[in-house]
Amino acid sequence: MEYIEVFTREGKPTGKIKEKHDKKVPGDYYRHVLIIIKTSDSLFPGKVEGRYIVQQRSLRARYYAGKWDMTGGGVRAGGSHHPRSGFRM
Repeated sequence: MEYIEVFTREGKPTGKIKEKHDKKVPGDYYRHVLIIIKTSDSLFPGKVEGRYIVQQRSLRARYYAGKWDMTGGGVRAGGSHHPRSGFRM
């Protein structure tokens, strides 16, 4: 089972921890990380334009099956929302 922390709108921890798939309550906030991967062979390195890596969700996924998406997910309870995602591959 995966657990996530609940935060205030200002990003302060509330001390509450919930199971990842529990019903979401208005006023509770959760941290989520999105990793955007740009290829090194993009036409405009360092600019907004370019080629990006996306993934197609499994057809068996509980939510948004078969849809295109960026890599990401909720931050587990006790985890950092500052992952080492800024590194170069």
